[in-house]
Amino acid sequence: MQFESDPKCRLYVGSLSFQVTEEDVRNMFGTTGKVLDVYLPRIYKTPKHKGFGFVEMASFEDARNAIAQLHEKPDLFGRNMVVRFADLRRSREEQIERRKKFLKKNRYNRDNE
Repeated sequence: MQFESDPKCRLYVGSLSFQVTEEDVRNMFGTTGKVLDVYLPRIYKTPKHKGFGFVEMASFEDARNAIAQLHEKPDLFGRNMVVRFADLRRSREEQIERRKKFLKKNRYNRDNE
């Protein structure tokens, strides 16, 4: 998924009921401002989503309104949603560096046997 707008307009939406569709999320967030895109990651080889997603709002004010109005409010099926600003993805270099540190820290050392 490629976002076109300011990163501050991207929201993470968690604790979604598995029956909720992208259109449902679009309609819920559409009441708080203009929605540009909705993405619900799917479970591998199934049509079901993972229970969380991302919403891209048209402006920072729309995103802030969505958080104020929808955070910890029930979705269409009664589960309280978590709505917050999405974390920005790390660059590829940062991911590689973090992985190297993790592997180095957790490396199995046969010399200590």
